[in-house]
Amino acid sequence: MKPAARELDTFIARLPPKIRAVLLYGPDQGLVAERSALVRRQWLDDLGDPLAQTTLSADEVRQDPARLADESQAYSMLGGRRLVRVSDAGDAATTAIASVLELDAVEAPLLVEARDLPASSSLRKLFEKAAQAAAVPCYRAEGEQLQRLIRERLREMGLGADRDVVDYLQTHLGADRGVMSRELEKLQLYLGGRPEVRLADVEACIGDSSVLELDALLQATATGAPADAVVLTERLLAQRQTPVGIVRALTNHYRRLWTMALEVERGTSLDVVIDGSRPPIFFRAKPGFQRALRRRRAAQLRADLESLAATERACKTTGMPGELLCRRVVLRLAAAQPTARSTSGGGATSGGNGA
Repeated sequence: MKPAARELDTFIARLPPKIRAVLLYGPDQGLVAERSALVRRQWLDDLGDPLAQTTLSADEVRQDPARLADESQAYSMLGGRRLVRVSDAGDAATTAIASVLELDAVEAPLLVEARDLPASSSLRKLFEKAAQAAAVPCYRAEGEQLQRLIRERLREMGLGADRDVVDYLQTHLGADRGVMSRELEKLQLYLGGRPEVRLADVEACIGDSSVLELDALLQATATGAPADAVVLTERLLAQRQTPVGIVRALTNHYRRLWTMALEVERGTSLDVVIDGSRPPIFFRAKPGFQRALRRRRAAQLRADLESLAATERACKTTGMPGELLCRRVVLRLAAAQPTARSTSGGGATSGGNGA
């Protein structure tokens, strides 16, 4: 089955009795881990009992498909409930998992964890169509939803923060739940028991996150600083950021710039557009947005988006090294010629890069 998006939290917190297999998938692996723990608490008597759960990797399932069915039908040696867990699954495991779902009865329910799966994925379709199974997506929070999540986490930790702090965290933490939890725990230790979070605290504590370097790359590329963009790209790739992940981040940033540029060209002042953007732009990032919007018109930003889309397709389909394709598009965008414009309320600008 495929639970409704608005019901996912309620569904996963209290699974229907008929559900004996759950697929957790999506780009937010921190949320996958959180929901995995919720499922295991419902299906197991003791999370700490290593004999209560059997964990198989995707490779183990692929190499020995029959083992998955055997483990699902095996009785607990010491009594009590148990489960079978498949980690980092993909479509190669679909046939083996389908054979388990076809069984009339199992002794251990099945928990499958995967990364992002497209709508065409055979594994995802299997769980969405089976009456006794559920496919649960784990997507990253965005915009106001992400702000609410940050505020909730801070409140749970007994910490208070003003809007500037929350805006900074939203910009620099990213939306992966696992990364967010680790960074906020580090922040709590840094505070040493002090309940109020100041902007200086998060700048000192969160400033070394790789997300900060990704944000700097977005700004360097959009504002026309190719030397900085090249250096930042190399750093991110060295930190094992995926080329597709970098390209998607650039796509999201350029899409936001494009929608803002359209508003400016309809006559809204640049300052009003930036101040009214949602999610809010962190005040120290506003000059970068101003330079980017003065540098490229909506038509050029649309062309940039098409270039990014073509690069992502090439990363996935051509067999060319993704790192090379990523470097090329970053340099092409950062070195693109600026377009002169005047922005209503934002002051006339020259054709320079605004640096």
